[in-house]
Amino acid sequence: LDEAGIAAAKHDWLRAEALFLELLPQVRKVPRLTWSIQASLARLCVAQGKTASADQWFQRGIETMVEAAAKMKKTEFQIVMLDSWPIFDDYIAFLESQGQPERALQVAQMARARTLAEQLGFKHQRESARTWVARIEAMLRKKKAVILAYYEGEHEAYLWAITSKHLKSFKLGVSQNELETLADTYQHEVQDHLPMDQSLAQQKLYQFLIKPARNLLPKGSHVILVADSALYRINLESLISDEGTPHYWIDDAVVESASSIDLLLAGQHQHRNGKGVLLIGAPVKTANFPLLPHALEEIDSVKKNFPHGEATIFSGPAATPEAYESSNPGRFRYIEFAAHGTASPSDPLRSSIVLSPGPSGSSQLYASDIIQSKLNADLVTISACYGAGTFKTSAEGLLGLQWAFMRAGAHQVVAGLWDIDDASAPMLMGGLYAGVVRGQSAAAALRAAKLKMLHSENKKFSAPYYWAPLQVYTGP
Repeated sequence: LDEAGIAAAKHDWLRAEALFLELLPQVRKVPRLTWSIQASLARLCVAQGKTASADQWFQRGIETMVEAAAKMKKTEFQIVMLDSWPIFDDYIAFLESQGQPERALQVAQMARARTLAEQLGFKHQRESARTWVARIEAMLRKKKAVILAYYEGEHEAYLWAITSKHLKSFKLGVSQNELETLADTYQHEVQDHLPMDQSLAQQKLYQFLIKPARNLLPKGSHVILVADSALYRINLESLISDEGTPHYWIDDAVVESASSIDLLLAGQHQHRNGKGVLLIGAPVKTANFPLLPHALEEIDSVKKNFPHGEATIFSGPAATPEAYESSNPGRFRYIEFAAHGTASPSDPLRSSIVLSPGPSGSSQLYASDIIQSKLNADLVTISACYGAGTFKTSAEGLLGLQWAFMRAGAHQVVAGLWDIDDASAPMLMGGLYAGVVRGQSAAAALRAAKLKMLHSENKKFSAPYYWAPLQVYTGP
């Protein structure tokens, strides 16, 4: 293998190709080596201008990876397998260089939320890129929306903007490492409550991520974001636009996030029959988690939007993991948690909503427990710290409580990227549900609640730290 790599580095294409081809049958039982060699053969063909052969080898490499992932028994192992981005990097760059942005986007989306989709019963659909994009455009006409889909390569990041009429691709001129650094700085700026003129990462990220497509985004656009890698840790609503007076992008767009385009397509005709709202939270104080002074106020702010008898409430000592599991959560249209949260960076299914201790003595409703209860909810809201998770993958996004509720069957989940301020949560959640009950989409209702907080005469909660942690995640 080293010998073949050396030959390729010396541009001795014929020898490198012969060695790689000789190796292939010897490593057929080792998927990682197999697709690594297939990708190397694809790169050799690209270097020699053999575009048709290059395309075939790239496809074989991806097929090897997908087949190997399908044989994995644990979801976590499948996700790790599908996160083998070097194949996708090279193939996407190749397709873009060949003037095939539709196919490049299709390849970039191949691994997105694949395990989530399959566990929900949706199978990957083989179709031409043109047919696939035509289905996306039809969906966007119905939704009156625009998709911004991102891919972070090791050396180059890409953006595809899809409207109801056409698709346009952009090279963003920034690498994966540079975006990771900017995402880290962004987090510091938000946590430190920096004013706009000092939030340099928020300004730079707007220039890289939004500005290239601004001509396709008239003010008030409904934008569906399909992120990648570093971007999962960023709420793009809080990026700073330089169009006119500097302002947060939330002033210009209604934004929601999706795990993948294919999952959006798969769920277009899903019917849900949940009714009423389940409110659970305001847990008692425990050794590791203090009382949340405004949690009861938050529950009341949501409850008042529903007619008498439509709200089922577990609060204080009654808000236990067992209460959630025994409430038959699949019967509810809406589910709201007002509690503490934990996110496990190493084992996402150990992320939890921290409630009051139940009969078992445990106060934690784990993600692994959540996925066991089938849901029919239109919307689950997690007013708890780091509800979106901290375990980051390119293929599936942030894994944690948000992913678990989506896996259980929720259509949309509102969850936080960082700490949720207890004092501001009642305003956000009360405003969100007030809009939803009136018929607004979750994205439009949450945006309205955020804008009210951002532009209030009381500037206490105007910093993104308070209004920007919560995002709307949309599934099938």
